[in-house]
Amino acid sequence: MAKSKRDNYLTILIILLGGLIPIVLYWGILGRVPTLTSEAAMRMLNQDNSEALLIDVRSEDAFSQQHVEGAKNWSIDEIAAIQSPEEIPGAFRDQTLLFLCDTGNMGARATQLMSSIGLTDVYNVRGGMQEWAKSGAENPNLNYSHFVSPGREPYLSIRGLSVFEQTMQVFSGFVIKPLYMLISLLLVLILRRMKSPDMVALRWSLLFFFVGEAFCAINYIVFQDDSLLMEYLHSFGMAVAFGFAVYAILEGIDFRVLQMSVSGKTCGAIRLCGPCSKYGEVDCKGQKVFQSIMVAFAIFALLSLPIRPNLSSYSSQIFGTIYHYTELAVFQILEARYLPIFAVLLLVMALIWMVYQREKIIPGSSRILFSAGVGALGFGLFRIFLVFAFEDQLLFAAFWEETTELLTILLIGGVLWLFRRQLLNEAITEKS
Repeated sequence: MAKSKRDNYLTILIILLGGLIPIVLYWGILGRVPTLTSEAAMRMLNQDNSEALLIDVRSEDAFSQQHVEGAKNWSIDEIAAIQSPEEIPGAFRDQTLLFLCDTGNMGARATQLMSSIGLTDVYNVRGGMQEWAKSGAENPNLNYSHFVSPGREPYLSIRGLSVFEQTMQVFSGFVIKPLYMLISLLLVLILRRMKSPDMVALRWSLLFFFVGEAFCAINYIVFQDDSLLMEYLHSFGMAVAFGFAVYAILEGIDFRVLQMSVSGKTCGAIRLCGPCSKYGEVDCKGQKVFQSIMVAFAIFALLSLPIRPNLSSYSSQIFGTIYHYTELAVFQILEARYLPIFAVLLLVMALIWMVYQREKIIPGSSRILFSAGVGALGFGLFRIFLVFAFEDQLLFAAFWEETTELLTILLIGGVLWLFRRQLLNEAITEKS
């Protein structure tokens, strides 16, 4: 028992460390680079006697297709060729350089390159043109707020919404979200006395779901959706909630339905499997199936790796208030690449653990690792699906994300209500 608990604690530690890795990667790649938000950069550019220049580091072709009005083009390839301050073009010397790209990644690289040759007044514009679109819509009277494209007058990245669409946004944000947060918290309180592993896992799932959504609400109310940390904590909470939900389902199916891992109990799949490992020297077919499922999920996780970020970014008027629609590339990379890779790692570890502890049909550590892997993968694919399913209509991505979460919480509540008598009797028995 002590070894089993130790293995479980070690497994949980691995998962928590996996949650810290994105923060470390962000800090190592982007966080150490001198950075300004698009709002701060726009304000700096509009100061009297400002010596700041907005430098678009994308290719000349990309720049000609669309750029910020007033920005200068100096491609990342040209910047990478600079070896000393004397080689910097005269138009860019002795200026404060603000580097802008599509997402903030190339801008960070340009800032690093210029810092490495001794320049100090150089900054990356966080979020690139994805975030710039928001600042431009919120400050339409400032210079650099508009975009330029061939054949068009300078324009803001703003799209009109019908009254129905505006109502959808308000309803999803101020009715659906508070409703499912309230229900999830009530379910946590209802389940607080339940001691069975599946109900404990479900309670933790609902609690992490509530906490993740609370960070999302804080980001909107306090930080106007500008805090990357709040958004990451939202994503982390949701991924962990997915994982605990998977674990609760596994435990419920195993111990309440199949009883595959319950000693002294006949496995519910024995009529399908035939000879059972509980009663003879034969391999457990359920164990083999579970291992095959792990391999399948690990392969399936690779599906999203080639996906390139959706760079849609625009604002809309919601009953007189500007609201910005985008999924920043840094989070799309988290969801489409990091989470699947982390899921593969966890699934492989779960498979290795099963082989290592083959005397157990499904070791506890393998359950945890599998659940965490599928949870991370499920959350990532869910978000990526919404972003690309409604690629140019992100209002509907936001609406259906909130609606799906409400339906999921209602489904959980409905299932608990359906089996309330058995669960209540179980709680009374455990208490006594």
